[in-house]
Amino acid sequence: MKKFSIIIPTLLKNQTVLNRLLSILNRDISVGEIIVINNSQEYFQPELEKVRIVQSEKNLYVNPSWNLGIELSKYDYFGLLNDDIIIQDDFCSLIMKLIKPEQGILGIDKNFIVIKRNNFEKLDDIDFPKNKITLKKVKKREFSFGIAMFGKKECYNKIPDDIKVWYGDDYLFYTNKNNYVISGLTVYHLHELSSSDKNLKDIKENDSKLYNTFKVQSGILNTNSLLENIFSLKNIYDKNGNKSHKTLCICGLKFNLIQIK
Repeated sequence: MKKFSIIIPTLLKNQTVLNRLLSILNRDISVGEIIVINNSQEYFQPELEKVRIVQSEKNLYVNPSWNLGIELSKYDYFGLLNDDIIIQDDFCSLIMKLIKPEQGILGIDKNFIVIKRNNFEKLDDIDFPKNKITLKKVKKREFSFGIAMFGKKECYNKIPDDIKVWYGDDYLFYTNKNNYVISGLTVYHLHELSSSDKNLKDIKENDSKLYNTFKVQSGILNTNSLLENIFSLKNIYDKNGNKSHKTLCICGLKFNLIQIK
């Protein structure tokens, strides 16, 4: 039977929600193991059969935590989940039925993410509508991919080590083809429980520069639509990830317009 290795980085901001999530995953027959990367210095050891705690000496941040979880995982399929979500029973089993060999990364349709700005009041009262579950191929990453992503382990392309917090989901999405969103599965999400930390500002800015550098150097992340190839105005970045100039594209012809100092 195909099984998932589920990877969850955490700073233990809300252990009530995390424990609920782990319990649901632990009961799911398609989940073979749950690797929790504990980036806090607080002790955490739930007594659940499938849960494996990896205690880090310092905060590795989310993208390096995903990389580490993949390295430690033993099953052929992976799931990358936030620690601040609530899902229904058999959530992963339902997703496993959708995975096909030719697919890249699967994420949850943004229309089925229910954002909670405050803590969940009563976890047992959360309702999961019984919708038809479908797949839709997408060319651009939706914000919801950072909340929950699934795929074959061979589709996981290691995120550059220096990109810590942002753009990990972009990297995985755009280094794969045939990516899909899953509609019909509702996910309740405590929005930006950890990533809204003001102390991450400098790291996020550095992530942005590094990711833009990667796009320039690799040349593989061309996600332009047909319309964008006909007419577009875009910033161009140098090899260090700094803005260099703007380029106007008209019917495939490119013109450098504005030099940015």
